[in-house]
Amino acid sequence: MGLQQFSLTRLIFTALCLLYTNLVFASLEAEQALLEEHQANLAQAQAALQALQNEQAPLQEKADSKKADLDEAQAAFDEAQAAVESIKAAPSANQELDLDDAEYQLMLRERRLSSAQKSYDRAQRKVEDTNKEIDALQQQIADHEAAITDQEAKIAELGSEEAQAKAAAEQAAAEEARRQAEEEAARLAAEETARKEQEALQQQFGIDENCIALPTEPATPSSGPTALDQQLMAFAKGELRRINRLVEQAPADDAPLPELPVLMGNKLKPCEVSQLQALTFSYLGNGQYQLETRVLAGEQEFWVEGLIDPIRRNIPKSDAGELYTFFLDIKYPGRYKLVGYKKSLFAE
Repeated sequence: MGLQQFSLTRLIFTALCLLYTNLVFASLEAEQALLEEHQANLAQAQAALQALQNEQAPLQEKADSKKADLDEAQAAFDEAQAAVESIKAAPSANQELDLDDAEYQLMLRERRLSSAQKSYDRAQRKVEDTNKEIDALQQQIADHEAAITDQEAKIAELGSEEAQAKAAAEQAAAEEARRQAEEEAARLAAEETARKEQEALQQQFGIDENCIALPTEPATPSSGPTALDQQLMAFAKGELRRINRLVEQAPADDAPLPELPVLMGNKLKPCEVSQLQALTFSYLGNGQYQLETRVLAGEQEFWVEGLIDPIRRNIPKSDAGELYTFFLDIKYPGRYKLVGYKKSLFAE
């Protein structure tokens, strides 16, 4: 696995850890809110139960009192009813008057009994309703307590997961920071090494503060051959055919010079070693050399040290930054030749 792919993997892992931590934290907050809701409902149910239990004893006492009244009224009714039956069973001179009086008393005691029965029934229903509400609240309290126990277990589990996820995220972040620090240190070391190598090469090739940066691309987009290009195109193609014919006709040979020659110029003083190295000719064969380089516009001189004296050439402004192909011909002693044309002129 490459360093870049490893870095991407670590970044993804760190992001996933952070995402998981956030999800666990959000889930923990939701479960905590649910626990608080259960706790609030439990407290509410307990308060309601306490209030009903406070009412339970007085209500029962009232029901017991109404039962006593009922029992007393029942006894009085039974006594009055027995009196009526006794008078009916024992005729006497005042039987009719005594019977009227006894039946009247029976009627009064029946009303009293009916009233006492209703009062007792109401009191007893109130007790029974209260007891049912108490039972329901006790069940609610038991349910809330069970839910709270379960909820606390969930929160404890999520808390453990959150701690683990947080620890994993922190570890991943620390590893990522360490990796970035190592990469930054490696980058700085590489830059320092490259800088020192560049300085050594610049010193080796004589690059100084007077260097002239060569362009890396044309200054303006090409709009097609210019009139001058049209004039030079035939010469350029003719020169290329001549060189190709010389190279093709001759058997393979070694370069006649002990070192590859270098194209020089009063505007060919590049600041980059790579551009300077591009000014070294490559050997084609049969005494023919070739190189390609981008050029600056304007009047300037080109030469090859020890081989070709300075040749004055005016590079058109439209050719600024264009690739030029230079040919060096040293096949015939005393008739060395250096020519250069814009590379696009060779195109068919």
